[in-house]
Amino acid sequence: MPREVLLSVGSDPVLGILAMIALGFIVAICSSVDAFFALAFAQTFSPGALTAFLVAGPMVDIKMVALMRSTFTIRAIALICLVVSILTFITGYIINWIVL
Repeated sequence: MPREVLLSVGSDPVLGILAMIALGFIVAICSSVDAFFALAFAQTFSPGALTAFLVAGPMVDIKMVALMRSTFTIRAIALICLVVSILTFITGYIINWIVL
């Protein structure tokens, strides 16, 4: 990804949160390594976006959805992903509002 695009997304409080939620869903690292991974983005993204990555990633990621597929229906998994994403976005936005 070009640096200019990354900087423009990271500087926007809403797009930054959405991008980090998506990155947390795609990147399936253990929770203890996620903090070091997020540290690499600390100068580019807002604190709310980093919090969104640290919260949404361990709760709902690709391997977790695959594991949930053996127990839950597609509708239940979609609802879980939607609720986690919405609540994480709200939390990240509130953190951005307080800090920035």
